[in-house]
Amino acid sequence: MLGGFLRRCADMLLAGANTWLAKAGVPAAAAHLGEVLAAAAAGLCLGSGERVAALIFLGLHGFFDYLDGALQRAGGRPAGDRPRAAMVHAAVDKAAEFFIFLGLGFGRLGPWWLVGAALATSLAATLAGIRLLRVKGIARERALFDRADRMFLLFVSLAANLVRAGLLAVLAMNCLLLGHRLMLKDS
Repeated sequence: MLGGFLRRCADMLLAGANTWLAKAGVPAAAAHLGEVLAAAAAGLCLGSGERVAALIFLGLHGFFDYLDGALQRAGGRPAGDRPRAAMVHAAVDKAAEFFIFLGLGFGRLGPWWLVGAALATSLAATLAGIRLLRVKGIARERALFDRADRMFLLFVSLAANLVRAGLLAVLAMNCLLLGHRLMLKDS
């Protein structure tokens, strides 16, 4: 929903830079590494109560997550590499989420059961999306909500000091996404 809009805005703003980076041969691994390191730093900041720094690192995490897809769209990867790249991207996203949610738990910004449920349902929705792609050929991008929606909601809830409400909303979005993907799989 919101993820596509954010992606299009960033593509318009960074089109020249994305093309230049893709032509320069910047590997997706660089964006992946940046995403995971920024998420780990955000998690450390969340765990230690440094909200402003956590917000900055969450923003960097989002940028590096965007950059991987932007490099692909700008021609940075051969077509035959896309299925493997999608799997690697999903694994990197889950690793990044693990660090972020771990920081939320250790920082006592939400109860552990809620943090764990949000992370578990996110993983389940991703696995269902991968299965849906394999079995039915339906791209995960056609989902009800995308990861950018959930991460943006978490970012806003942290900025507004409403993290529990944000975690509950992320959990609800994950459950709806999982249900949607399971219904598509069976249809």
